[in-house]
Amino acid sequence: MARSKPNPDIFEKAADLLQVSADDCIVIEDTRNGVLAAKAAHMYTIGFADPDYPKQDLSKADIIVTDMMDVLAIVAEKS
Repeated sequence: MARSKPNPDIFEKAADLLQVSADDCIVIEDTRNGVLAAKAAHMYTIGFADPDYPKQDLSKADIIVTDMMDVLAIVAEKS
């Protein structure tokens, strides 16, 4: 991959390798560019606002969490 995030190439490639559609993907990202890339790939995006790291603009994510345990509930709901 020659283009980095926020280009969606990496997420599109992952979906292609897994042979799934973007609609069936959930991405967990902790950076602005990662969220933008996932959304550009048309994937459901969970923004992880890690309280131990500098604040990132995750506002484009579908949902933002601060505890990874919340991700389990979201994934279960989406399944």
